[in-house]
Amino acid sequence: RKESNYWNQRDEYLGIQDNFKELPSIPIAYWASDKVLDIFHNAKKIKKVADVKSGISTTDNKLMLRLWFEVSSEKFGLGFESRELARKGNKKWFPYNKGGTFRKWYGNQEYVVNWWNDGHDIRKLIASDPAKQVGGRLVNLDYMFKYTGLSWSSISSGDLSVRYFSKGSMFDSKGPSIFINDENLELYVLGILNSKISNVFLSIMSPTLDFNIGPISSIPLVVDKMLVSGVNNIVENNLDISKIDWDSFETSWDFKQHPLLI
Repeated sequence: RKESNYWNQRDEYLGIQDNFKELPSIPIAYWASDKVLDIFHNAKKIKKVADVKSGISTTDNKLMLRLWFEVSSEKFGLGFESRELARKGNKKWFPYNKGGTFRKWYGNQEYVVNWWNDGHDIRKLIASDPAKQVGGRLVNLDYMFKYTGLSWSSISSGDLSVRYFSKGSMFDSKGPSIFINDENLELYVLGILNSKISNVFLSIMSPTLDFNIGPISSIPLVVDKMLVSGVNNIVENNLDISKIDWDSFETSWDFKQHPLLI
């Protein structure tokens, strides 16, 4: 009888191997519940409603990147909404999403990149060294400046944290970006990605906390049209609070006045 009870209890922890086929890249995630497996099977993925893109590599960040307050305001290009406008503006330094520390909703806009004359100096640097020409360095340039998007840190020691950014920005290979095809779903997707459930999915697909574009683009997205408006309102409120917090300090280029002095 004792032996029979042992095997009955043991069966509760057994999984069907074919169930793992529902998971992207088929990881052996034996702890995934039937509900999680069902969501992976039936829900569309982020990549079905968005373009998930890796950013550029300057090949020499010490030379090509600065904190925004280290450069002349006359050479700092804010608000340019295309590469062509940025080139004609004759500015040297432009906003650059590079990941950064854990922060949700908005912020970590600290770096600028030397993109004078459509990246003349970076292109020259890459051309000067054959080793730097291996692999894509200046990729997805059609997405630079033109769109609003969502960015995150591809390497993290904790949970995923995703931030909204406006037009006029470039992005780094360590700060990849998501561009939503349906404008009405942009805030909704931001809310999903910053929820606890996204970290449940990522614990299965990317247990090493390497949040590259592969697992991020494969996160399941359940879109309930009845809830989209309500979720968008909540996310917009979180976004406003986070932006106010970020802009309350001199580390923001939109800083005007410390809130305690108002």
